[in-house]
Amino acid sequence: AAVTGSQSARDNYQDCDWNVEGIQPPNNGKFYYGRGYLQLSWCANYRAYGKDRAAEQVVDDEDKFFNEPELVATTYAMDSAEWFFSTNVKESNGKFGSTTNDVNGNVECSNTSQTISNADDSTPCKRYAIFDAMAARKQLTGYTSEGCGSIRCLEPNGQAPTPDTGSDNTEAPNASPTSGDTTTGAPTSEDSDDGSDAAGRFLMTSSMAVATVAISVFVGL
Repeated sequence: AAVTGSQSARDNYQDCDWNVEGIQPPNNGKFYYGRGYLQLSWCANYRAYGKDRAAEQVVDDEDKFFNEPELVATTYAMDSAEWFFSTNVKESNGKFGSTTNDVNGNVECSNTSQTISNADDSTPCKRYAIFDAMAARKQLTGYTSEGCGSIRCLEPNGQAPTPDTGSDNTEAPNASPTSGDTTTGAPTSEDSDDGSDAAGRFLMTSSMAVATVAISVFVGL
């Protein structure tokens, strides 16, 4: 299984099998850094994506994206994002930070002590600020910034969030894995009756488009 390291070099995503100890590099000279609207990363994810789409007869070869990873940046940019999001993002109870954790937790949500941040100095809080603005337009309530490790984002009125002593951090499949688990994600929570179920559904449908595409394009992350 891969080990945590710098996320800047394209050759840091070459482990093709997280169920086998040690790095299992590809033998085709290809690179598996982030591509597509959700920046699909790691050879193992490219292989899983191809396997699932071949089973659904979207492509005719389960090694399609292993052999041609470049397609994830072009023809399959949106499809790869939809696959990763629907496969790995499980939040349904209004914790926006859990979506960040599910996508990129080991990179962005690994704080061990509680941190209260704002959108000026925290990438997870930049994502939350965009989501919060959209949710406000829809007059949704019952959601929080929780779920991304110990990070809590300042509310729009500048007030600190309510402290949370629970741990929401898990390793995310798009981030560098440390345990070999390729399917780790936040467990699905039961819908509540306080309005957070509606916020959770909105979160699921909007956070991929807003908090990833908009952030990537307009904030330059």
